[in-house]
Amino acid sequence: MAKKKFVVTSEILQEIEELSGNGLTQQQIHGYYGISNASWYSYVKEYPEIAEAVKRGKSKIIAEVAGLLVRLALEGNLTAIIFYLKTQAGWREVEKAEAPKEEKSYEEPAKIDFGTDPIEAARVYKELMVR
Repeated sequence: MAKKKFVVTSEILQEIEELSGNGLTQQQIHGYYGISNASWYSYVKEYPEIAEAVKRGKSKIIAEVAGLLVRLALEGNLTAIIFYLKTQAGWREVEKAEAPKEEKSYEEPAKIDFGTDPIEAARVYKELMVR
């Protein structure tokens, strides 16, 4: 049984545009039609209107979603406002730089003479620990 040839019609192009607008990739679209990757890209080469339908579908839905985003931002939706400003106006969050902390220089600890008498050394040590 011979494999049925994929026929590009205005209905197929409309459906490709819809599928693309719904977020399907070209790989998912040709999978939807049961077409291999190689066959799909040969069809795209033969019928450039397929690629145009894919682009048009994505562009139309992006325009619609962008319009909704702007509408939400204009209605005061803070998340939409922040997202819009970050993606369209180049706003970004920057942490304030703190002034560099002064580095303390290392000081050699004072040498303590504990002497040779162990009782006197214990008393001096105890005094140091209580401070």
